[in-house]
Amino acid sequence: MGQKDAICKYRRVQDSTTNGNIGTVAVFRDVTREAELEKMKNTFVAIVSHELRTPLNAIMGHVEMLKESIFGPMNEQQSAVLVRIMVNTRRLLAMVSDLLDEAQMKAGKLSIQKQPVVTTSLLENLHNTMDKIAKDKGLSLTDEFDPNIPEIITSDPKRLQQILVNLVSNSVKFTEKGGVHLRILRSDKDPWTLEVPDSGSGIPDQEIPRIFETFRQFESFTTRQHGGFGLGLSIVKQLVELMDGEITVRSELDKGSTFIITLPL
Repeated sequence: MGQKDAICKYRRVQDSTTNGNIGTVAVFRDVTREAELEKMKNTFVAIVSHELRTPLNAIMGHVEMLKESIFGPMNEQQSAVLVRIMVNTRRLLAMVSDLLDEAQMKAGKLSIQKQPVVTTSLLENLHNTMDKIAKDKGLSLTDEFDPNIPEIITSDPKRLQQILVNLVSNSVKFTEKGGVHLRILRSDKDPWTLEVPDSGSGIPDQEIPRIFETFRQFESFTTRQHGGFGLGLSIVKQLVELMDGEITVRSELDKGSTFIITLPL
């Protein structure tokens, strides 16, 4: 027989007269089938996500060639259609990347690649990615950088950037007026902090403990309007934990939320 997975629960058995312990009852539940199905699901998601990247990248490449008028000039209406194609293709690529990252983390195959990181480049790259998205919604995207943060730290630049983009993107998504602010702070010798406050819709108290769950989004008009898999915050939390950090959130309905990440230097 192959290896089995099981869940076991124990309960003490007490004498009703003396309240003394007279034994233990153990209940075993075979979860082999559930474990196999979970493994199959993660493998399927990883394979599909990887295979989807190739045609999506091909679409993006050809659209960019058309936009650059390589095959001839385009009129204003055609250019507007190309922009919409590019926006939605980028969105699909981001969703596929999230699915692949989630599958790799569930399988324990995603690791942190540490190398020197210029801390100011984190802000520069974030603004390059998110400024237009925020501006298109009429939102401000501002930042604050603590001079006590070292110029160079050792971390995974790709995953740090992914954490920042996911957090800011999530805040922009659920903010209709005002803006999003990023603070990079250092309060004492070792840890440093990333804070992302926004002026968005906020999160109900009962939903806060569950917002980092995989495929989790609390029900709201904004959620239905923008869609998505609900993977962004789950991926952020898992990446932060891989970096030996911690993430918390403070939120109040109709007044916004603040995500706080503490990481070791």
